Amino acid sequence: MKYLARFQNKMMFLVGFISLYLIFKESTASMLPILIGSVVETLFVKSRFSEISFAVSSGLFVAFLVWFVDIYIQKAIKLRRRKVHIQQWASSLYESARCIHYRLMEFCLGKDYDEITIFGPPRSKTALELNSNQWSKPIEATKIRCEIQAITEISKDFRNSEDVFDDETCILVDKLYRQCKDSDSSLHTTEEFKSHRQFVLARDVVHSVVALLQNPLLHQSWKGHPVHGFEKKIISHNKSKQKASAIFVAP
Repeated sequence: MKYLARFQNKMMFLVGFISLYLIFKESTASMLPILIGSVVETLFVKSRFSEISFAVSSGLFVAFLVWFVDIYIQKAIKLRRRKVHIQQWASSLYESARCIHYRLMEFCLGKDYDEITIFGPPRSKTALELNSNQWSKPIEATKIRCEIQAITEISKDFRNSEDVFDDETCILVDKLYRQCKDSDSSLHTTEEFKSHRQFVLARDVVHSVVALLQNPLLHQSWKGHPVHGFEKKIISHNKSKQKASAIFVAP
């Protein structure tokens, strides 16, 4: 749909340019003296059907002007408003991700560990070890779930504004929305956040939010936000991480 709209815009501007050219070409206006005898003069030689061409091109140009004023400009204004609206959500998205991150650190660093490395998928051997680890302090699931739901609503709004983002960002928004739904469902029937699966799903949400906020449209609206540092560590890690591993470092 986005590509179709772009193609339509290009075709309409082409029609406007050609019709304007034909209006000057088939009009009764005289050529400027400086252009007489030049190559430009040959481009404006009237055809045998100059009256018909002039009438048709005039009609097309009027249609182009109507489209430009009533449709193109209105869409551009709405697109601008939508961009501003999306930028306003960037700080909220950042704050929710930051809160989730520190809840994860609270979950993992129960005995003042400087860092923890989680390897493997939710059902791996390491996952079972984490689930039985006594220093993994459970926290209230609602504390994380509220932030997950906030990110879900924002990502839903972003999905309805796909014409604002490029294809790569649209794919990332869809991925973030699915991850939020998965994480929310894992917290739906429990009062405590204590399993490795819950940790991994919430962690993936944070990583996707950090990746999404690197989009220039979103980044410029929160780059002046107080730096907490957690997103830099995630970005740095994502550039060098190995398969099936993720690292959270305490600030």
